[in-house]
Amino acid sequence: MADINLLPEEERSAESFENIRRKLLVGSVGALVVIGVLTLILLIYYTVISSKKAALISKVEASTQTIESLKANEELIVVTKGKVSDAAKILNSRTDLSDFFNQFSRLVPQNMYFSDFKIADGKLTASGKAANSGAMASFISGLVSSNGQQIISNVNVDSLSSDEAGAYDFVVNMKLKPKGQS
Repeated sequence: MADINLLPEEERSAESFENIRRKLLVGSVGALVVIGVLTLILLIYYTVISSKKAALISKVEASTQTIESLKANEELIVVTKGKVSDAAKILNSRTDLSDFFNQFSRLVPQNMYFSDFKIADGKLTASGKAANSGAMASFISGLVSSNGQQIISNVNVDSLSSDEAGAYDFVVNMKLKPKGQS
């Protein structure tokens, strides 16, 4: 059947205008709700990011303080390492005198004694008497032998004199070898 419309034209346009206004109102409210929800989500996200940033900044500051406190320790370690290295060099350059005297005593013949024995700056100066030229020759040959060269080097006889009885007075200089050097 045919649609019979008994409403006047103004009422129909007013009714149509009211329908459009309601649809627009519902759409506006819906858009406003969506924008409000998105704004709330964005605000929560910003708050979470800000708290993470603050936590990272506090961790960086704590790490910086730890690094600053450890710098002094690092400097002490570097200085100590240098001093230990220097001390090790000094200890290695020293002569072990007990070992030196044990080896040196094997080089001294029976008929010889020392009246003066000086060790200074890695050098040994020894003076004494030998009963005869054989004892003196045995002593010098012992000093320049391979056994003698293990503990000393640069052997110099500074003075050598004999008396009427054939005894020899001598002064001998030599350089001590530090332990670990052969």
